[in-house]
Amino acid sequence: MEKLGVTAAVATKLVQGENITQAKQFVDSGNAEIGFVALSQVYKDGKITKGSAWIIPAELYSPITQDAVLLKKGEGNPAATALLDYLKSDKARNIMHKYGYIR
Repeated sequence: MEKLGVTAAVATKLVQGENITQAKQFVDSGNAEIGFVALSQVYKDGKITKGSAWIIPAELYSPITQDAVLLKKGEGNPAATALLDYLKSDKARNIMHKYGYIR
């Protein structure tokens, strides 16, 4: 909002949720007319699933990088290594893409 120069105009109307789920609940319940929610909450298979949306252009924000790591402690844990292998698989990447996480 700052980069668009609208923060001051809407400042008295802003409500902040404790987390992204609460922000979506505000919108879903009608307690907020609009809200910033996670794309994955409203997006599936390349489409907005409910209501309307504006996907914020990448140049207006710093991306949130999400990573997975295998700690030394989990090195010998077959479930931990299997999960990491799965997260690197085409199947997992397709699911992440489906919900808007990979662009």
